[in-house]
Amino acid sequence: MPKQEFSFSAADLILLRKFYKRSPNIFGRSVIGTLNTLAFDTRKNLIERIDDQMVIRDKKFINRQMKVLQARGTDIQSAQSEVGSVRTNRFTGWTEQEFGLQKGSNRTLTLMARRGSAQNKASPSARAKPSNNFAKISDFKIKAKSRRHRLTVFLQMMGQQKRRFIMPRRRGKMIRGIYKATSKKLVSLQRFEHKKVVKNPWMEPTIEAKITPQIMRNIWANNISRALPRRL
Repeated sequence: MPKQEFSFSAADLILLRKFYKRSPNIFGRSVIGTLNTLAFDTRKNLIERIDDQMVIRDKKFINRQMKVLQARGTDIQSAQSEVGSVRTNRFTGWTEQEFGLQKGSNRTLTLMARRGSAQNKASPSARAKPSNNFAKISDFKIKAKSRRHRLTVFLQMMGQQKRRFIMPRRRGKMIRGIYKATSKKLVSLQRFEHKKVVKNPWMEPTIEAKITPQIMRNIWANNISRALPRRL
């Protein structure tokens, strides 16, 4: 008499049939879960790399700007999750560093505006906002022999009054920007110039180094285990 290897009951067969009927959704959930896990892991790795390679003055800002758009549903044909930095009107999303592009803004804060250290946030009084009411050459009626002479007189006035002011154009080593007058000299707070950023890729190298085939297999296995029913 042949040896009996397996024994099935009718209930077992019904459960097995239900599993196969549910399998498209089960594997769909696994794919979606894998994509989202990869996205959130990548977000964490990107934040760490930016923190390591760049001067970060506000860690909460990184967390706010690095977003994940999760995949939804169970359709693996259209499943997609996204991770990246969010571009806003005042923030370009570190694209200049990734690709070595010209800086989007034409304003560059100096160390003096940051109270002597690149690690510091800019002093509110150094920011170009209407409430600071920086002096402008157009605010004054200056009798002068020429345009150049008029600017010279304006700078002398700012030095005497110890004012913060907007430099309207280049004069010698002074370029357009925001300055403040101290007891000894005129100090630059902001420069109005486009500046090319040194290329410092942060996204592509992170993805290549951190998301290995082995890591993807582990994430997939974990998501399959969570998606499978506890009882078949």
